[in-house]
Parts: sequence; structure tokens; C-alpha cells
Amino acid sequence: LAAQILLQKGSRHLIHIRGPKYLDSAESRYQGFLNIVEKEKVSYHIFESSFQAKNDERLINDIFDRFPDTDGIFAANDVIAVSVLKTALSRGISVPKDLQIVGYDGILFGQLFYPSISTVAQPIYQLGEQAIKILLNLIETKACAQMICSLPVKLIERDTTRKE
Repeated sequence: LAAQILLQKGSRHLIHIRGPKYLDSAESRYQGFLNIVEKEKVSYHIFESSFQAKNDERLINDIFDRFPDTDGIFAANDVIAVSVLKTALSRGISVPKDLQIVGYDGILFGQLFYPSISTVAQPIYQLGEQAIKILLNLIETKACAQMICSLPVKLIERDTTRKE
């Protein structure tokens, strides 16, 4: 969804700041991004976040230094998206006019900033419910038929993507 919306809204030089490779969720987001950008044949670069704010700030500055024509960033989570926003604004980059940003999670945190973060929202409460069901099943029966569940996500367009 993130790469699709960035492309639909006119971005052509994309960056994905992915989560650590050892996380399955980060890998699936990365694969989804990769499928879209390769299919659409647009310019893109991939960077890996350590999910540590201080390291991410250095990484984001490095991205802007090395790829000043970047006009769309898909961040692995909303916290990284806010860091991208902060760094872009401090460099005088106009968001969303010159740079569009999409995060992932849909946490309240992304709404507290201006411009507010466009995000791919996952159903956090439903994920928690599923995790508890799996955990209770493991405690009660010591076995679990299903350890992985997939729930639908949805795009929430806020202020870091262009309006039509």
C-alpha cells in the first residue's frame, strides 16, 4: 500500500527504510515495497533501520545527503516516519510538496505532529487479541495449530502525502 500511494501521488525516487532483517514483519513490508517498485520500474534505494532513534537520525541525514532527489519515503514504522519528517523539515524540505512520507503501524503518535503522518495502519487491538488467544492455547494445551495470523491493514492518508 505504501509504495502504491507514493507512486499514485507522483513520487518517482523512492526510499524504503526497512526494519531489521531478522524481523518477519519487516521482511514482508520490504518484499511488498520491492514488488511494487520493481513492477513499476522506478528509482529506489533500501536502507535498514536498527530501530534506535539516534542511529536512525544519522541514517536519515545520510539518505538526504546521498540522494537529494528523493521524493517519497516509506518508513518501517511511524516513529521512523516522524524522524524522517523532523529531519526533512530541519533541512527546509517541503512535506508533502517535495517529499512524501508514509509510515507503518497507525499509532496515535503519528497524529500528534504537523504535518501528521500518513500511515499503513495495522489493527493493533485485534493483533493483541490474537496473540492472547495463541498464548492461552499454548498454556492450556501446550500446542498450537496456528502461530501466525494475518489481519488486514488499511491506508490512512494524512498530511505527509499529497492531496489529489
